[in-house]
Amino acid sequence: MERRVEPRVPTSGLVHVTLLGEQPKTLEATVVNASAHGLRLLMAAKPPVGAAVRVDFGGSMLLGEICYVESVGDKHAAGLLLDQVLRGLPELAILSEAIAGASAAIPAPVQRTAGVPAGPAPTGRDILSGECGNESPSSEAGANSASSSCENSASAATTSAPMTGTR
Repeated sequence: MERRVEPRVPTSGLVHVTLLGEQPKTLEATVVNASAHGLRLLMAAKPPVGAAVRVDFGGSMLLGEICYVESVGDKHAAGLLLDQVLRGLPELAILSEAIAGASAAIPAPVQRTAGVPAGPAPTGRDILSGECGNESPSSEAGANSASSSCENSASAATTSAPMTGTR
């Protein structure tokens, strides 16, 4: 009586199996058959049942657990229950390098000099109305009124929190 829920597909291919743990060990194995959630591997060394493993082949990495081991002549057949499958690792490496290169081109944030006051932060009302620093006064009186307008707005808004970040 067949106990398997998923169909097995006969296959043959060499893979690298890494027994994960404190001292990882990599072995060669041949895939005998595969299903949606498992592999049957044929290998020279006998892996321990319950061992967490990583299987690498052709730009893919599979993570799983050895669920059974049986002797087949002078080799060992191991059943692997798959937990995770990652495909397209070469493409992921290219994308990762591109992102790392792009982030190197982003300028660093501006650092403020210690001891130099930043001045009052504009409120949301100042920014929306354009009253804080956006004026182009035509006279000295205009410059003074623009300055006082910004200061008065900042002091009148008691519930607004200071803005963070660079200006």
